[in-house]
Amino acid sequence: MFWVTRRTAFARPSSPQGLLAWGTLGVSIGASLHAGQLLRLPLWELGLGQPFWIVGLAGIALGALTVARVPDAEVAHSPPEGDARDDSRLRMIPATVAGILVVFALAGQLFTDRSPVAELFIGTLGLSVMLVVRLMLTFGENGWLLRRLETSGHAEERLRDLGLALNLQASLDMERVLELVCRQGRAALRSDNVVMWMVDADAGEVRVAESAGVRRDILRDRRLSVRDRTSLEARVVRTRAPEIVQHAASARRSHPLLTVLLRQQCLLAVPLLRHRETIGVIVFGSTRLPEAFQERDISRAELLAAQAMVAMENARLYGEQRGQLEETTALYEIANAARDALTAEDLAGAMVEILREHVGYDRATVLLSEERSPIMRPVIVDDRTAVGAGARANGVHSGPAIGNVLPSMLASQASRSGKPITSEPTEEQPMAMMAVPMMLKEGSVGVIELARAEKSFLESEERVASALGNHVALAIKNLQLAENAREVAALKKIDRLKTELLSTVSHELRTPLSSIKGYATTLLEHGDILSREESREFLEIIDSESDRLDELIRNLLDMSRLEAGVLRIDREPTDLSEVARGCMRRVQRHTERHQLLLDWDTDQLVDVDPSRVSQVITNLLENAVKYSPDGGEILTSAQPQGAMLQVSVADQGVGIPQRDLHRVFDRFHRVEGEISKRVGGTGLGLAICQRLVEAHGGKIWVESRLGKGSTFYFTVPLVRMEAR
Repeated sequence: MFWVTRRTAFARPSSPQGLLAWGTLGVSIGASLHAGQLLRLPLWELGLGQPFWIVGLAGIALGALTVARVPDAEVAHSPPEGDARDDSRLRMIPATVAGILVVFALAGQLFTDRSPVAELFIGTLGLSVMLVVRLMLTFGENGWLLRRLETSGHAEERLRDLGLALNLQASLDMERVLELVCRQGRAALRSDNVVMWMVDADAGEVRVAESAGVRRDILRDRRLSVRDRTSLEARVVRTRAPEIVQHAASARRSHPLLTVLLRQQCLLAVPLLRHRETIGVIVFGSTRLPEAFQERDISRAELLAAQAMVAMENARLYGEQRGQLEETTALYEIANAARDALTAEDLAGAMVEILREHVGYDRATVLLSEERSPIMRPVIVDDRTAVGAGARANGVHSGPAIGNVLPSMLASQASRSGKPITSEPTEEQPMAMMAVPMMLKEGSVGVIELARAEKSFLESEERVASALGNHVALAIKNLQLAENAREVAALKKIDRLKTELLSTVSHELRTPLSSIKGYATTLLEHGDILSREESREFLEIIDSESDRLDELIRNLLDMSRLEAGVLRIDREPTDLSEVARGCMRRVQRHTERHQLLLDWDTDQLVDVDPSRVSQVITNLLENAVKYSPDGGEILTSAQPQGAMLQVSVADQGVGIPQRDLHRVFDRFHRVEGEISKRVGGTGLGLAICQRLVEAHGGKIWVESRLGKGSTFYFTVPLVRMEAR
């Protein structure tokens, strides 16, 4: 028996197996000494067998008592270091030999007449005790094996549950993954606490990412240097190999402060490896047993770390894909908003709405830089924490008045550096903050400032805000360029109109003035030789050209008043049929080739300025006469259209080409053609008509067929019945 258990006897003499082994050896030596004394061998008469008997039997009894009293068979029967193999057949040899010796001793006693020998009785009793102890050891080992099997099954079940939970429940949520790994790992290895540390390569530190069985305030913001030689976590990061620290309270291979805070007695740390790079460490701790973790526990911990690493990688990839999707969706939404936005404030409001949905905040401020100035002015303030906040025009709620909001130091730093800046909550500032500059190639055009109290801003949220800010910066630049282009176009148009006005007015003024000047000079120089009829003809021409000049000046004055909005409109209930008849009589006196007709089938009054509407009808009738060189009928008609009276003037003239229909009411525009050149004009008549009609709340339009004639329509409001 001593030979079979010799490794235990020498490695751990105070263990139950060691006591049994040394006790058996003592009994064997005592039996040998008694046997020599009985055989009267030389040097055996000293009687040294009795002490060995006593010591041996005491060792056996103490070992049996220890086996019976140890509560944890797994600890009691833990194999010693270096005992790598065990042969069950060798374990049966001592029991078999002892049984044979007992049988022979009993047989010898039965077949002899001699009285029982005390030594033989004691030896036989010792062998019997050894058999009983061996049986007790076997029962103990069987129980230990059963407990070991149950423990292994429990660990395997926990690891299987962890795998199912990671794959089915939370494989796409990083926080949930870390929480499950710590909780299930604690149960699988029967540890009192689990702490997961992640490597911050930029800072050269490891920081606490998640924990189980530990108060969070103890480990909050806890960081350790990777170069810390007393830290188990840092050492595992550097070596990339698992490590066990037993008797951690007195060991120098664990961080003293953390060991004391967590009351840890034994530690097991395994690395989290990704592509041969350590990204973190899982540390299992026991607060009860100094040797709670053995070498066999490393494989379980490594299996758990491998499962955690796969789930964390899946969560990381999903987070990246989700972040890209959020960024793409946000850019698509801001692109749609930018299409309809007219001002930078509209763009900022749309951006805040998108940030609220895709990032989330408690307070948001958008500040834009003044042109050629470092000063930033707030254009949008959305404070979700303000009580009784008022609603802004585009749905954004603002707390404090926008004019009282000043850029924070964080926003100023982001604007100067051109990079996003974040800050963690502190006692002075309990909210996490993020300032993102809105960048263009030439610099920052503004800053987005977000704050919230629930949690810090993630890197993916920072990317979304940066992408939105840069897109809005480009959209604001485009709005500015478009505004500049409109201003340039307006200036060009004004310059063109000025040129056209000068050209048209100079031409139109020169023609009647030339006629007046020529005929007046002729009358002055040659009046005595002209006949009475010739003199009267010259005077009539001078009178006609003067009227033409007067009309031109009046049109110019009317247009300038209309453009300035100072033309006075004196409305009154009016019978427009009488006004139309008066206009027709005046125009009819100047033409004999046209027949002016009236089709007026209503007696309702209209709410207009009679003189101004008369000017419209007269202008339309004169145009109909001018552009009907072959004569024909000109029909003026009217009919009610709801609350409006629709008046039309139709001729049988040359008509208007389709390409010019939408421009006939523009200032100075005249349809090109031989008749237009022959008729002349400033191109202001229809423009004046349009503005006069619109000043009454109506509208004017034209329908025409080339070579068939044109019909001009306009509407004016009818007098309401209660007003009458």
